[in-house]
Amino acid sequence: MSHPEPGRAPRFLARLGVAVLGLAFGSGGLAVVAPAPAVAAVIDGLTGSGTTADPIVIRSAADLDAAAANVNGDTSTYGSLSYRLGADIDYAGGTFETFREFSGVFDGNAH
Repeated sequence: MSHPEPGRAPRFLARLGVAVLGLAFGSGGLAVVAPAPAVAAVIDGLTGSGTTADPIVIRSAADLDAAAANVNGDTSTYGSLSYRLGADIDYAGGTFETFREFSGVFDGNAH
């Protein structure tokens, strides 16, 4: 049996969608390391997958409201993603429903 390259799962496991865990040794002993997903998540109508390399881009108050609805509705999926402002946001006197639990990255992008 051939062995996969370091950091790569055997092809048959990848085809089945099986997550392959790695092992790492450190000063604290043995640790199980799960690979990071290639694509984090998407929000309908917004661009980006939520990774640091491809953050979800927010260009309007409606986009920010959609992001907040997703973060507040499913914190485990959307609360740790990366977001970037793509424009100044004007609520025209309205208010923004805040992210109740957020551990991701929110890049104001100088806006």
